[in-house]
Amino acid sequence: MLLDKGADVNASNNTQETPLHMVAKSGVLEICQLLLNNDANINTCNNANETALFIAVKYKHTKIVQMLLDEGADVNTFNDNGDTPLHCAIRNKSIDLLEILLNKEANIAARNNSKYSPLDIAVLDKHINMVQILLDKGADVNACGTNKATPLKLAIQLETVEIVDCLL
Repeated sequence: MLLDKGADVNASNNTQETPLHMVAKSGVLEICQLLLNNDANINTCNNANETALFIAVKYKHTKIVQMLLDEGADVNTFNDNGDTPLHCAIRNKSIDLLEILLNKEANIAARNNSKYSPLDIAVLDKHINMVQILLDKGADVNACGTNKATPLKLAIQLETVEIVDCLL
């Protein structure tokens, strides 16, 4: 009804969140589709430089994430910390989202402002299943990040035998 009366689907609040950001947070699929059908800008960023896709990943709304990606959301966007949705999916321990993002060609080598790659985050958070998925998708096991540390060095420092074994 509001859209029929000319409501602006791209209007933002004081934190630069649009209705699409809000629905990405709440997870209401039907409203997300309605906004997209009415030309909501899919890649608009809030004041933390997060798109609706990033927020949907953060709140683990798998169907919203898939819808946004299918509609052309930028899978390799990054926030003020340099994190991508892939970094966020790993931190949130969501294998489903990890696989969805990887299938949409998320940059597996992206480094955040702290110089951590998605593989580094998976190692640091001790997510062996995610480490294996990232390796299977071609993550560089020898890439150096913070303090020239490789994922193997990080795993050894954390004394995670299973991950060390996986990386060798």
